[in-house]
Amino acid sequence: MEAHRPPVVIGVGASAGGVEALLELAEGLEPDPPATVLVVLHQPAEAPTVLPQLMDKRSALPVRHARRGDELVPGTVLLAPPDHHLLVVDGRLEVTRGPMENGHRPAVDPLFRSLALELARAPRRGGRGPGPGGRALRLDAAGGPGTGAGLGDDQDTPHGPPAGLACTDCSGPLSDLSEDHLLRYRRRVGHAWSEQSLSSQQDAGIERALFTALQALEGKADLQHRIASSASARGSTRSAARARDSAHDALYSAGLIRDLLARRKDDDSA
Repeated sequence: MEAHRPPVVIGVGASAGGVEALLELAEGLEPDPPATVLVVLHQPAEAPTVLPQLMDKRSALPVRHARRGDELVPGTVLLAPPDHHLLVVDGRLEVTRGPMENGHRPAVDPLFRSLALELARAPRRGGRGPGPGGRALRLDAAGGPGTGAGLGDDQDTPHGPPAGLACTDCSGPLSDLSEDHLLRYRRRVGHAWSEQSLSSQQDAGIERALFTALQALEGKADLQHRIASSASARGSTRSAARARDSAHDALYSAGLIRDLLARRKDDDSA
């Protein structure tokens, strides 16, 4: 007896600037492909989207947002809804508000990992049972707790050694899932990062902190100048001198931060 063949699925992912590419893809799809096309576009959670309607107008195939429990029907194009990940679990679609990955929800990685898991669980050639798909792969594909993927109570358990790094989303400790020189990190609650996205978010966090410190120091200098003026008007020369020294120190520190921000900007543009 011929082994059951899993449905053919094409996974497509794009960043926020990939709308035009997705529209071109929609125009190029054949009228009757033997596959289900799943699409994830990184987009702000609060932003309304008309991408399904735009793609539907250009595509010979029906295009709409995916719904939880949808079957993988060949010849359809299904998009991840805003603020929801799109997964394939046991041959059906799962739409879930799981933890953000690389700062995005929906994110591309959860879809691709879930597809890899379905490939790993597919019958082997000759129908001799399912292929490999261990617990680590199942946990990684699920993306941690809160995904609705139904992988059991043990999904809260970290599945990598402590990385000694903090998650930029929640400040919690990250586990190290790196392998084959590919750096990857995940939080117990499910937040996940690649090396590039974690580095980018760290840079953004540092820049926000520097601007906050700059604003606080300039505000302090302004207040101390006012205190100095008030003290001078009262004839309190000692208090006025202390306030002017404090304002000078704040402005000096603010200047150092401005120089650092300027150097970071030059490095980014180089």
